[in-house]
Amino acid sequence: MYTGKIMKFLCNKYALFCFFMWSFVLLVYYAANESAILPFGHSFSIISAQFHNRNETAQVAGGQTGEAVVKSRQECIHPQLKVNDPVMMKHFKTYKPISCPGIAPPVCLFIRVCSSSFVSLSVCQSFRRCPSVHPLLCVCQSSCLLVYSLIVCLSICRRGFKGATTLDNFPFLWHKMKSLGYLTSWCNGSPLAAPFNWRMLGFSEKPTDFYSRPFYLYVHGDKKLPSPKICLGSRTQSQVWLNYFKDIFQMYKNKRKFLFHFITEFSHDDNNLMSLMDDDIQKLVEFLYEGNYLNNTLLILMGDHGARYSFIRSTWSGKLEERLPYFSFLFPDWFEKKYPEAIKNLRTNTKRLTTPFDLYETFQDIIHYNESAETNVSKRGISLFQEVPLERSCDHASIAPHWCACLAWKNVSLAENNTKLALQYTLDTINNYTAKYRDDCALLFIANVTMATKMETRQEVLQFKQTDSNGGIYKIDFSAKNKNELELYQLTFQTTPGGGHFEVTVTHDLVHKKFYVSDKEISRINKYGNDPACILEKNKQIRQYCYCNNNIR
Repeated sequence: MYTGKIMKFLCNKYALFCFFMWSFVLLVYYAANESAILPFGHSFSIISAQFHNRNETAQVAGGQTGEAVVKSRQECIHPQLKVNDPVMMKHFKTYKPISCPGIAPPVCLFIRVCSSSFVSLSVCQSFRRCPSVHPLLCVCQSSCLLVYSLIVCLSICRRGFKGATTLDNFPFLWHKMKSLGYLTSWCNGSPLAAPFNWRMLGFSEKPTDFYSRPFYLYVHGDKKLPSPKICLGSRTQSQVWLNYFKDIFQMYKNKRKFLFHFITEFSHDDNNLMSLMDDDIQKLVEFLYEGNYLNNTLLILMGDHGARYSFIRSTWSGKLEERLPYFSFLFPDWFEKKYPEAIKNLRTNTKRLTTPFDLYETFQDIIHYNESAETNVSKRGISLFQEVPLERSCDHASIAPHWCACLAWKNVSLAENNTKLALQYTLDTINNYTAKYRDDCALLFIANVTMATKMETRQEVLQFKQTDSNGGIYKIDFSAKNKNELELYQLTFQTTPGGGHFEVTVTHDLVHKKFYVSDKEISRINKYGNDPACILEKNKQIRQYCYCNNNIR
């Protein structure tokens, strides 16, 4: 009789799943190594939450109350960005909290990938989207990078590139932290738009101790769980994601952790949906504070870029916000007392030009701190515990002009010959991407030019060499000889058929009288939806340029 009940239990798919998951949890727990201590002399749990389509954030609030800081930070750091920009606010919406009427999946499904995350937004976006969270972080005296810039991604691991590889052998920080005895986790709430899988080849092996992709592939494909964009059964996506984070903290209270979590659904297509997470995020920060977890935790809240679609992106403010992702640090109180110079430099650097290269160097400093290290303005990556030089420019930091928010552009006439040539060259380049598939993709034409600008001449002018095949990072050469050799145009235009909206940076070589543009300098700034459906199976990489002929009536 008992044998029959046991077999029936094991045959149940959910119970069997629970059996294996609990076995895995117990194995990790008893194998945990508690001996690793960072050179700072303290153990850290390092948690990083990434929010898709975020810009900048709150400023350090040395001793001020949250209310006072909010009142004092009503302007973004960039002189042309304003929180209450009337053009932006015309499209600003807030949503009331929602409840999900679906049936809750068995609890065992959430033990494996519980849901981890926490939040804050950007200088501009934090005021607009999360009014409850922003003051709370200010009271906690978080440090937020206000001029943190985008860089291009690596071509060596992008789909469709010759010789592209998976990401298994890249020196991710979680590999180093695991070698120091840390529990590691990589969690992304959207399997289709996952940052390491959408344009890249992902991982062939599980990269961290906790890896959520199998779980989210399952729930997004489960027809019994309706509306996966907002709800997973009876819970919202953000609740599942945030609960995963809480569960790891509660299950492994004394274990050092390195958690990197990313959520897409609430902000990728519509920034306004981010307001739905405000209450959940506030509760999470309160959970960390009330549970005393912040005493040994470095909390990082960040974004990958600003909004890339909708009317907002077609505005000048939206253009700048896309290029200035949100990034903030919240260190334990004792850290500043023990390392005052490091925190002093970090706060100074919140208003200096910074990039992901600097963040990587900062983490290396956390692992092997070198307080006496010297900084060099031309060094690509500078630890934020060292002062970033005030004169640092996009040139020094290897930020391509297309993504640089610090350049000065002036309007140019469409009647100018070079402007017309740059526009035609850009259109030809886009059409060349789809030429091989002309039976599927329509030939595009210029329907309307919404902006044409040229970078104003400076004493230092960029000169590009070819893209580095090992990393896709621009090589930049400083020379007085270069200042009259190149012109940079930035063009924004719409195409027909299909209504594609593009923003492109074109390089004009004045010496050889040629124009150059690469796919890294072409941004599609409106949604293409199902327009390129006919090409997705053949070549997904050209989807932003393809308007299927079968859409033409």
